[in-house]
Amino acid sequence: MIQLFSRFRRQSSPATQDSAISPPDEESAGGLTLLTSESPAPPEAAGLMRVQPGQATITRVYEDSTLHLMEEKRADSDRVIAYLQATGALTSGPLNRARRLWRATGRKDRLWRVLLRTEELAEDAVYEAAATAYGFLPVEVSLLETVGLIDHLSKSWPDTVMPRLIGLGILPVIPSEPNRRKGSLTFAAYDPTRSEVRRMVETVATGTHSIRYLSRTGIEQCIKAVSDFLPNALPKSIRTIGTLGKHADDTLRRAA
Repeated sequence: MIQLFSRFRRQSSPATQDSAISPPDEESAGGLTLLTSESPAPPEAAGLMRVQPGQATITRVYEDSTLHLMEEKRADSDRVIAYLQATGALTSGPLNRARRLWRATGRKDRLWRVLLRTEELAEDAVYEAAATAYGFLPVEVSLLETVGLIDHLSKSWPDTVMPRLIGLGILPVIPSEPNRRKGSLTFAAYDPTRSEVRRMVETVATGTHSIRYLSRTGIEQCIKAVSDFLPNALPKSIRTIGTLGKHADDTLRRAA
């Protein structure tokens, strides 16, 4: 019996080895596929792919002026610019630079005010042209009578009124012309077209009044003359309204 079992084991062992080498079908393996030496390798773990950055390109975009037709038409019809061109004070070079600066800053201000920032023309010349173009008459000041007027007003007005007027470049004056209107208060301003100037004068003046043009230099001379007689009646200096700080002004010039 033992000999028959040993002989049966020796006869069945090669067949068993062959069956272990050959892959079984799906039914005998229960639906599983056995891996052999010829099976594909398992997939690699997912990772990040490095992409080499390309060279950056800069595209310069120029603004189309036709997109702002209303603003461009308003600049073309600027009466102060037209007056300066008619008198020969403004040539095409400074005008083109002012126009580029005007566009770079958003077309918000009048073109002639942007021309002031370029410092291509003297400040008094531009303000005088603006006053003439908008119908503000110049004024010659009687200094002695102006001293008496400011002495009276500084005592009757609140203490904050006169510094505010001077701060906006406004000064109550007495014209030196012989046929001046009696009972009318005259205010001299180097920028009479400014809306803040007109509002301040309308707030202060209670009766008949007028706004006349006097250069910034002329107002400073009047302040100095009045201060010699009335040291504490007026501030010692006036500030320029509508200007920018130094850093912003440098940026605007670079844009031009």
